[in-house]
Amino acid sequence: MAQCSLGYCYASGNGVVEDEAEAAKWFRKAAKQNSESAQYQLAPSVAVAKIKLSLDITFLCLGFSLLERFFDLLCCALQHSELQ
Repeated sequence: MAQCSLGYCYASGNGVVEDEAEAAKWFRKAAKQNSESAQYQLAPSVAVAKIKLSLDITFLCLGFSLLERFFDLLCCALQHSELQ
């Protein structure tokens, strides 16, 4: 399939300037037409995107937990200073 071949060209820089985004675009087009080779090429990027999203959510939750703890400590400090 020509779309998949074009994806390989962009991925490797064969005859064109290497461009991963452009390669992914052509692999996606080929994958939508059931090209197993294109689907195989896209699989790692999908896996990486899922891992990145998972890490983003984990760090976001950690950030909220730390922020919550900070405000708890701040409230305790303010209450303690009001008592004195």
